[in-house]
Amino acid sequence: MQEAAMDCRKCVWGKVVSNKDSERGQLTTILCGRVFCPDQPDKAKENDMTDKPLIYVCSPLNGDRPKNQARAARYCRFVTQCHAIPIAPHLFFTQFLDDALPEDRAMGLELGLNILTRCAQVWVFGEVISPGMQEELELAQRFGIPVRFYDRFCQPREEDG
Repeated sequence: MQEAAMDCRKCVWGKVVSNKDSERGQLTTILCGRVFCPDQPDKAKENDMTDKPLIYVCSPLNGDRPKNQARAARYCRFVTQCHAIPIAPHLFFTQFLDDALPEDRAMGLELGLNILTRCAQVWVFGEVISPGMQEELELAQRFGIPVRFYDRFCQPREEDG
């Protein structure tokens, strides 16, 4: 069953998800509950954590760091609402690595790139592509990992030229 919603898009498995951004004071509503796409009924499972894909969350960190970290956390929530597992190294590694120290930043980028190669897709959020994000996108391309682009409100957008 597909309900009509003003703000609908497809999640990682192709199910309809309506996401209203919290910055605009609206709630997110899930219109589907299956882990797999309806065209694969033999694999459909409810609430099965073992079959959820890893999604690499690619978004800016520096600049307005507190705001960017809050946005990254919101992007992770969006990924989970699409029945996937968010991987956001820039949220996790900054808990114990100091991004202001060149050796810590290099280690964080290296660890993040290693994790990226294990993910099913990369989802890019926001309108700005930082140098670190560019490295992540180039690695995804080299490994043939699909990339999706979203604005800061989790609305799909076209790839920047």
